Amino acid sequence: LGMGEWEGCRVPELLAAHPELDLEEPDWYLRAPHGESFESIQRRARQWLEDEHIAEQAIVVSHGLFGAMLRGAYADLDYTTTWLQELPQDAFFKLSGGRIERIAC
Repeated sequence: LGMGEWEGCRVPELLAAHPELDLEEPDWYLRAPHGESFESIQRRARQWLEDEHIAEQAIVVSHGLFGAMLRGAYADLDYTTTWLQELPQDAFFKLSGGRIERIAC
């Protein structure tokens, strides 16, 4: 996702410049000045999910944040519900038949 003015910054630098940031909030990334909005990310995720050139069976690798956004788009979740999902960096999810299943690994 586009981080706007925060692109390439390290978290300690961001916290020093923006002490109001709460890293416990899963959507803190979206507060970046001139960064990509939730709506933009969801639109991009939906476009990808609806692309008929994408194989019916595909393996997608992403960071936890975009994984949650992709699952949110797949399940048509609103903003609040999207952020109630897990944001793991070490998990697999199967999206099939309108269901989202976490695969133990």
